[in-house]
Amino acid sequence: MEVLSLTVVALIISKLCDWSWVDSVIFNLVVISPGPILARTFLKRLTVSNKLETFMVGEALMSNLLSFFLFLNLSVFVATRSIKPEDISHEVLFGPILGYFAAKAVSYWLARIIKDTVNTVSIVIASVYFIFILADLIRAFPVLATVVLGICMSGSQSNIEEQAEEIVLRILNVITNFFNCNLFILVGIEIYRHAEHLSTPRDVFNVFLIFFLSAIVRAAVIILLSRILRNGGFCLSVNNLLVLCTCNIRGSLTIIMSRYLILRDFPVEKPRQMFTYALAQVALSLLINTVIANLVIRYDGLALPPVSYPSQTRAATRMGVATPIPEIYAFNTNKAQPTPAMGLGWQCTSDGSTPI
Repeated sequence: MEVLSLTVVALIISKLCDWSWVDSVIFNLVVISPGPILARTFLKRLTVSNKLETFMVGEALMSNLLSFFLFLNLSVFVATRSIKPEDISHEVLFGPILGYFAAKAVSYWLARIIKDTVNTVSIVIASVYFIFILADLIRAFPVLATVVLGICMSGSQSNIEEQAEEIVLRILNVITNFFNCNLFILVGIEIYRHAEHLSTPRDVFNVFLIFFLSAIVRAAVIILLSRILRNGGFCLSVNNLLVLCTCNIRGSLTIIMSRYLILRDFPVEKPRQMFTYALAQVALSLLINTVIANLVIRYDGLALPPVSYPSQTRAATRMGVATPIPEIYAFNTNKAQPTPAMGLGWQCTSDGSTPI
């Protein structure tokens, strides 16, 4: 989904802002990735369904990994005009392998120490930073290694007690929230400092056009791919698809990558203009996407039930056949007026029995 959005939007941006194709792709990689932390927090506050929340957080996480990986390798190509395929394969392969074996090593260690909450929390948090630094030293992909470590450490095989796991999640939550708050303060400061790149009406028009263009392309791609999800048994209602389209909130990764352009002095034509445009996309997503997604999710609570597709119908039929009839319907013993629990309107025969 991200590859399609990346190519289409980058092509239009290159014609709109008079940038080169490479500059447009780099800018689109910066602004296309949603923030999984912001999306998860926002969806939790609106009490959205667990299925939709899991799908959106997973999509945002994979989108961030792909954007960051392509951004790093494309920046190396722009700076040196050469890239080695073995370096890319080394990053892609060794990152997940390191994260997987690190998770197994930490689980093995936790299984053989004294079950103490302080020890468990210290080992888990230290392992996150240690694996990130180690992956960076051996020239693997540190972000991918850390993500695989977190995925493999979740579940019943991680040997982490429930109380310790809750404390770890709270500590990591505090760290990420503190980091995100500082980054968004930086957004306001930097937009004010580089306001000259948004001084003309054309710049403001370009910012809004890029924002709505990205939303339209994302919606078109989601609608096209919804058929594949439906055939796979993952059926989403129309309102769920609208939430997927609108809840594309840019987060900390967009700010970091946009700041990286200025600090590293990439050989792009207009780095400060790209930086200001990227920060403006973050501000617009916080102002517009949250309001629209809020309205869509609140309307979804009053909407009609979703249409049952064949995959759901077959699953429901198998469940109904496997369940005994007395467990499904509870009939009243009153012969004059039986009241079925499911409200299907059964009637009694002349002898007082219920028809089957």
